[in-house]
Amino acid sequence: MGNSRAGSCIYCGGPLKRIKKGEHVIPKSLGGGPTLETVCSVCNGEFSRLDMELVSRTPLRFLIWRHLGCPDQDVWDWDAASGVALEAHLQPDCEAPKLWPQVVFRDDMATLHSDDSELRSRGIEVGVGEFLARLKSARATLRKKTGSSRWRWEAIKKLPREWRYPPRVFTKHFLGQIAPKSTFICRYEPPYGRGKILKMVDGWEPLKNRYECRTTLGTSTPETRMGFSPRLVTRALVKIALNTLAHCCKVTRVNKDTFPEAIAYARYDEGVRRGEREGCFALNQDLASLDCPPGSHKLCLTYDKAWRCEFLFFGGEMAAVVAFPGPSYEPWCQMEVTAPLRSKDWSSRESPIIVPRTVRVTWTEWQSVIPSWPVCNFSSQVTLQQRTREG
Repeated sequence: MGNSRAGSCIYCGGPLKRIKKGEHVIPKSLGGGPTLETVCSVCNGEFSRLDMELVSRTPLRFLIWRHLGCPDQDVWDWDAASGVALEAHLQPDCEAPKLWPQVVFRDDMATLHSDDSELRSRGIEVGVGEFLARLKSARATLRKKTGSSRWRWEAIKKLPREWRYPPRVFTKHFLGQIAPKSTFICRYEPPYGRGKILKMVDGWEPLKNRYECRTTLGTSTPETRMGFSPRLVTRALVKIALNTLAHCCKVTRVNKDTFPEAIAYARYDEGVRRGEREGCFALNQDLASLDCPPGSHKLCLTYDKAWRCEFLFFGGEMAAVVAFPGPSYEPWCQMEVTAPLRSKDWSSRESPIIVPRTVRVTWTEWQSVIPSWPVCNFSSQVTLQQRTREG
């Protein structure tokens, strides 16, 4: 397959050195597949930021979790008694979120929240004592000037839609897994002062006085928010389209000389006219005719004076489209590529005839972009709610 000048990187034109695994045509975290041996390690590393924006900060991350079993999704659960949002973590079985152990400070009260079964299995005083000791140890690192603090401040500017969000301190380790040097995170609404929070932490001694332990119901619709850069996401999609061309084209060479504008845009965010960079997530129903099989992605490459790449991800649950300039010397005008998840066994179908489609792109109509999930959009932040099987 024609890709670049022999021994040179298709993106920078530099020598190909120290290539270990190659650049995945589709990011490994999206299901991977074939790799390109014509992308140098430097360019491969530089594209990591784009891949991370696409797979970790857009709604695609929820489809990755659903289909590829990557249970690292943080969400907000809530305490039904107080209406307080709590830090939680979706589990692989998709039944319900599990609370990270956390202490929430509201008014003159501090409350420790954790998974009920986890706390009772360890014993209430043992579990609380371990959490308190690790918390105080992390707090003490703020007093040191070594720069190795195990305390991280995170101000929250976009709050849950319905629930209260007082300051809280938590760690992303479940009880029994909290190591002596675990990092603790303090999340709070910006008007709340850090000094006041630390004063409450220093004065919190839950086992010295009488305490009450109760079990409350959480929510069947945990909530999470995300924010991403449309420009970085579009560049990531252009990069995947260029990778696919380099992998599939037998005559057309894909390199920085033949595709200068598209490659400069993917690498440096420059070189593409405004009208040609206005692609990205598309209304799902507009690409339904591509008929993406379950357990696969599908890409449709079309050439008509310029290139256009339409994407259907995860059996058609989410769609996207990008267009960019560049030549074609292929005998076909349209190619459909089916990419089974975690497989190098891709298949393609070529056609000299272009099947026209009107594809509408959007950054706001998320219910039509990813209809299999209930979605609400607030400004540039996206909120997704994961429903339980019963819900």
